[in-house]
Amino acid sequence: MREMETYRAADIVAAVAVVTGVQPHQLAAHRRNRSWSRARQLCWLVIYDHGLLSLPEIGRQFDRDHTTILHGVTVARRRVAEDSGEYDRIMRHLERPERAEQLAAAEDRVLLRRKIAATLEERVARRSRAAELAEEPLIDRQWWAENDRRFRDALLAAGVVSAFRDYEAAA
Repeated sequence: MREMETYRAADIVAAVAVVTGVQPHQLAAHRRNRSWSRARQLCWLVIYDHGLLSLPEIGRQFDRDHTTILHGVTVARRRVAEDSGEYDRIMRHLERPERAEQLAAAEDRVLLRRKIAATLEERVARRSRAAELAEEPLIDRQWWAENDRRFRDALLAAGVVSAFRDYEAAA
């Protein structure tokens, strides 16, 4: 079994803040915002699991009673048992913060590549549909040639357009 590494409580707070997206000052706040309180409880759990501080010491650091810390640790432990994703990301960040940042950047790049690929597929689909439409003649050229002359003759007869006369003379 691997021995637990020792971390400073400040490192754990920083790691929790990075992973959960909650600022360190929000972890110590007394607000009951769900995302803040869950991140705060997760922070307490990691600090307590690593034996850095006792429940009363954690309570003093976060300006809480030790029973509040105990409840938060219990709730966080229950949540981690259901889904350990955040806890695992915090531990990776603590073990090698630069590696955790690299993994996060790699995940961002993968998501970006998927988005670009989807956009390109969509463009290809649109272009192929446009090519199909371009191949289908909207108006038969022969019909257009016959009816264009009739339309032009009707406009000339009505005296609406005189530019056609210039065109006829040039032709």
